[in-house]
Amino acid sequence: MFGWPDPKAEDRCQAAERRVQVEHKAGVTLQARRSTVRRGNPLWVETSTTALPPVLYRLVRSPDEPDYESNAREVERGLKPQPRRPLSADEQRLWAGVSVIESIQKARALSESSPKLPKFVATLDSTALPNDVTFEPIDEGHFNLYGEPSSIGAAEVGKRIHVSDIPK
Repeated sequence: MFGWPDPKAEDRCQAAERRVQVEHKAGVTLQARRSTVRRGNPLWVETSTTALPPVLYRLVRSPDEPDYESNAREVERGLKPQPRRPLSADEQRLWAGVSVIESIQKARALSESSPKLPKFVATLDSTALPNDVTFEPIDEGHFNLYGEPSSIGAAEVGKRIHVSDIPK
């Protein structure tokens, strides 16, 4: 049977279920929610910050094509197959977000962890994201962005890099 490591751990996990208000760099209040369940196990994720880092990285499929659609949008447009099983409400919410990483080394490691993941990395300036783009911390150094793909893509800066060109 699963036991909590300390009596307050359960309270922290339950507290993570509640939505918290975080301040965006422009002073706009956004909704953020910490991850509480991963593969059926309770998980409390302490993030280093409740604000977005100034630079974010996104795994993208090509060096020049826009790639800021969520999994849910790609399914709607017929670009990706439906999930093999019904998704829970939390999984649907995560599926509707655009995944970004706070460090280029983490983005490389993530890309190399699976042959199915994209092999190019786009750089985003989070301070250039419009106010209608919201975010949610998922794991340490991993966020989901929610908004129109064109709004998220407008914050891209610089050239895309192939993961093999990123130092380990």
